[in-house]
Amino acid sequence: MQLSRHLEKGFWTVADKGLVAAFGVFLLLVIRILPDVEFGDYLFVQYTFLILSHLSFSWGMAPYVKYFYETDDRLALQTNALILVLFFFALMAAGIWFFRVPVSVFFKSQHFEQLAYFVPLLFLAAFGKLFANEIFRATHEINRIFWVDFTYYAFNITIILWYIIEQRLDTAATLLNINVVAYACSTAVGFWSARRHILPGFRIDGKLLGKMARFGQYAFGAGVSATIYDRADNYIISAMLGVRALALFGTVKLFLRLYDIFKQAVTLVAFPAFARLHAERRQHDIKNLYEKGVFYANIILFAMMIFLILAADFFYDVILAGKYPGGANLLRLFSLLGLVIGWQTIGEGVLFGIGAARQAFVSRMVATVSSLVLNVALIHFFGITGAAVASLISIGLLALLVTYFVHRSIGVSVSGILSRRRDIVEYLRQTRKKRKKRQ
Repeated sequence: MQLSRHLEKGFWTVADKGLVAAFGVFLLLVIRILPDVEFGDYLFVQYTFLILSHLSFSWGMAPYVKYFYETDDRLALQTNALILVLFFFALMAAGIWFFRVPVSVFFKSQHFEQLAYFVPLLFLAAFGKLFANEIFRATHEINRIFWVDFTYYAFNITIILWYIIEQRLDTAATLLNINVVAYACSTAVGFWSARRHILPGFRIDGKLLGKMARFGQYAFGAGVSATIYDRADNYIISAMLGVRALALFGTVKLFLRLYDIFKQAVTLVAFPAFARLHAERRQHDIKNLYEKGVFYANIILFAMMIFLILAADFFYDVILAGKYPGGANLLRLFSLLGLVIGWQTIGEGVLFGIGAARQAFVSRMVATVSSLVLNVALIHFFGITGAAVASLISIGLLALLVTYFVHRSIGVSVSGILSRRRDIVEYLRQTRKKRKKRQ
């Protein structure tokens, strides 16, 4: 498996995640215009929809991607996946709707009672987009994912700008309605782009459904633990240190989005790639791809880490005008996550790809529990610095456990990973030869 074969997928993956980053920057304009209470209500509804849709598709579509190349009955695979996705979301959405009043009171979102209907509405509007993107993950058509996502962000930005010019962007409901329209447009593009993979008909395979549900429960469990893992520290900091500390923590998380984009990009490619190799029984190629992936990931992440360390003072003294003292040192501490993220992300892609979802789930659960305990203890003694230390320890533990399970499953070694530096030399040599031939 040559490096050059993965460059095109890498380009489209980076481009797709670039859309996310660009839209995040654009949202700064929305934050300045929309009243803070309305923006808070918008985020609460949006987060609820994103969490439930993510967990629903983890339960149903992760098995679809896993078994895409392992079953000949694609119609049964598609039917079973849709049953799992829709059943789970319908159950959760019904619960949200039934308890919308106490949820609104408990989370101090005074308008959620009136906005709760947007959770299922957003899901219905976004269904085709999410479904098509999972199909394209299975078929490795990353360029199609880019265009489906591009449609969503382009319509969002265009309509929001029009509302801003007309001075009509003033409520959470307005912004959520814009999202519904944008999702519906991307759903239309998604269904059209994936039409050759979507099979007409309905067929349930009980045996396959059970197999998919068993795999899906671990993907779902990993999704639940990841949700707790990614969000809990915010609430602990707010509860123990107050909103000022949470604001400082939020600025650090903003700059750490470099790592988030990298993780999302790798996750998009790694799982289906390893799943396909496993289905084709290409054990040696799984090992090679893992070693190359970890080696190149660490090079990229190390460069990101050095950039964050060197630029920390500029970020906080110039861009944020010294508003958050201590933020630069906190960012430097958090940037050390770059030393372990590659091992964790590539390793989890392998474990899910080869069907070792239980090991990935166990690793996540151990890391999640340790993160909760460490955050409470270390924040109590060391303040917000304790949150950084807790993250470093818990993610380091997760990377260690994942790497151990990968080593036990496919027999990789540190020396094998380090030997991949020769691939760069060989790739550059081949590129130079091709250039000379063209001349």
